[in-house]
Amino acid sequence: MLSEKELAYILTEMFRRVGKEYSIGFTKQPDWFLSYSWSDIDQEDFMRWLTVYLKRKKNFTKEYARKQAGWFLLHCGWTTKELV
Repeated sequence: MLSEKELAYILTEMFRRVGKEYSIGFTKQPDWFLSYSWSDIDQEDFMRWLTVYLKRKKNFTKEYARKQAGWFLLHCGWTTKELV
């Protein structure tokens, strides 16, 4: 379970990666996570970052941290876009 502070830290990083500033009010809107998109490469890079963060902060194993990062992205991640 993530604390509000930890969740805000993660979301701040996720927003930064699409050039936006995190706002808790923005994330209260329905389907807020559909507002921006990133490439598969950007998503994988964020997943690596989040895996390391969870491993260190929550003392998860690498496998468990990656699984939790995947769940986070499934529920809160930006949509992905094709690179042309």
